[in-house]
Amino acid sequence: MNKKLVTTFALAATLLVGSVASAANWNGLANYPEVPNSANGTETYYFDKASQFNLIDGSRNYVFGINVVNMHNNQYGEATLFKYIVHPSLHTVYRFAPDGQLYQINPGTNEFNMFKAAWKEVYGTEFAFPDVNAVPATVNVHA
Repeated sequence: MNKKLVTTFALAATLLVGSVASAANWNGLANYPEVPNSANGTETYYFDKASQFNLIDGSRNYVFGINVVNMHNNQYGEATLFKYIVHPSLHTVYRFAPDGQLYQINPGTNEFNMFKAAWKEVYGTEFAFPDVNAVPATVNVHA
């Protein structure tokens, strides 16, 4: 009886360690990091790093995107493109809807939190609007 109990605890501990180790990435794959705070019951959302892109358009706006995959019971689910445009001089962020329309997202909303998580995943930094009025030290003649 004690041998069965010890075996059960060992198996449970192994499964627990395995689930903790892969909590940040889907099945431990570095290409699928978890979207922060996205676990909801049997569903969890993961970024698909292979799909990410970023560029600066002709108006010096940031345009970037990444697929987010909905995993249900740890099975690969539907991917949705999260594509954004950031207007630094206007301090505004827009998301492209699936039909191609733009809509503004505002700080303090869940959508803006998702945007910040996507920004961090694509650019590797925390998001902050740049100070467009700041003069670089190399250009400042009054210093």
